[in-house]
Amino acid sequence: MDNGAQPALWKHPGVLRAVIGVAVVIIIALAAALGGRLDHWIGLRKDAGGVWRWVNGTEFDHRFEIQGGADCAYLDDDLNVSSSSCSTPRKWLCSKPDAPTQGGERVVGGRS
Repeated sequence: MDNGAQPALWKHPGVLRAVIGVAVVIIIALAAALGGRLDHWIGLRKDAGGVWRWVNGTEFDHRFEIQGGADCAYLDDDLNVSSSSCSTPRKWLCSKPDAPTQGGERVVGGRS
């Protein structure tokens, strides 16, 4: 039943960041084990004011450096977080934001 409430994790940004961190470590391990490339978007982008935000709207706390000056962040094969044009085709770790809407960003799953 969807009553429009945010998931509980979104109400606790510290817990959400920890969960995302664990997810990133698991994905890195899986990619290494399967011999695949990383090069995935991580759900972090600059808003119209130039502030980095996660797809759920939480402001990024700058716990790690984002290299480059573009608007969307991705994890590269060297395990660096870099930025690139949001229209660059890449796979997504979790989900890809669709075109921004007035009420926020819709999220769709899958590939680039």
